[in-house]
Amino acid sequence: MNALEPRGPVVLIGHSLGAGAVLQRAGVFPEDVRAVIAIEGLGPPGAMIRETPAHERMQHWVIDMLALAQRRPREYPSLEAAMARMYEANPHLTPVLGRHLTIYGVRRNENGSYSWKYDNYTRATSPYLFNLKDAMEIWSRIRCPVLLVRGDASWAGDWERDGRLDAFRTAELATVANAGHWVHHDRLGDFLGVVHRFLTL
Repeated sequence: MNALEPRGPVVLIGHSLGAGAVLQRAGVFPEDVRAVIAIEGLGPPGAMIRETPAHERMQHWVIDMLALAQRRPREYPSLEAAMARMYEANPHLTPVLGRHLTIYGVRRNENGSYSWKYDNYTRATSPYLFNLKDAMEIWSRIRCPVLLVRGDASWAGDWERDGRLDAFRTAELATVANAGHWVHHDRLGDFLGVVHRFLTL
């Protein structure tokens, strides 16, 4: 953000890990941010945070990384085959957006097949647990309006039940129907409507 040399507080928007990053920026340097839109960015649900010994988590991470280093990207014989996989993994996508994401999400291999431009190492789970206490402390420092967006078919969890929303001074929660974790892909029009209303209040 410093490289952009903003002339005043900025609006930050992010998804998933990126949403976590913009929330941290807004909490650590609250004077720099005018508004935050965080899509599915409050960390994993409690059920996914397993309290296991640190050495076991590190062992599993190393094993996973070694296995991923040997993993070959799946090849699809055509764009249509890759597109079918895109719809299988993201059933809420419209045909237009599904095609767009496929065209720009694959690369052409030397043998004429297609593979996703995907970093396999992101499949590994970090050996360091998400620290909800620290996250909530940072969220509590945010001074600007915050829009928290989630999909009603997401795995992200029940933010009201586990107290995460209580950390924010002012936050609006928007749940988008018929959307999973990738809310802005699954229901782009609905998502943009929510964001536009939030920013023009």
